[in-house]
Amino acid sequence: MTKATKEKALITAEIEVSDAETTIAKTEVSKIKTSGDYSDKLIFYVEDVLDMRLYVSKVLSKFFKVKTFTNGRECLWMPWKTNGQIWS
Repeated sequence: MTKATKEKALITAEIEVSDAETTIAKTEVSKIKTSGDYSDKLIFYVEDVLDMRLYVSKVLSKFFKVKTFTNGRECLWMPWKTNGQIWS
């Protein structure tokens, strides 16, 4: 991969991140509606990027119980590490 190709790939990635951040900033969480009460339902959310994990879990926690993980392996092993006690 040439230096120019690497630079182009980096610029493209930066633009995509900037676009995603703009979309997130424009999202009005208060306008999100659900078709029922799911506040007693537990979801596992896996995200390795801290800022995204915090933001998404904050939004989801308005509707669900949320348990976050930094990677899939951590998520899959959670029930076994805690003898099935997820919310201990």
